[in-house]
Amino acid sequence: MMKVIGSKPLTIPEARELLEARAKGAELEYEQAQASEHAEKFSHHKADEAPGLIKELVKKCDKLDPETAAKLVDISPKRLETLKAILIRKRIDVSDEEAAELLKMLR
Repeated sequence: MMKVIGSKPLTIPEARELLEARAKGAELEYEQAQASEHAEKFSHHKADEAPGLIKELVKKCDKLDPETAAKLVDISPKRLETLKAILIRKRIDVSDEEAAELLKMLR
């Protein structure tokens, strides 16, 4: 049995990197292989860029928590409406100017 010693939001690019490292040492289990395939297909950023981008997003918009910022990095919305739909789920209301700045950062 594994003991959880901590947790933090993990982006798709970071998950892809972890799964790739694990695959080098041993064969991935079915679920891990599926997750790796998904991460490869839907990763929009490099793993080493993701943590810094999350910090920048949280710093730019104090309404964002790291978990929501990680979700934005994963999805990398292209349109204002998509970004606002993601944020409304967490009841985060941003102005159009703030949203435009967040979109600019995610590109």
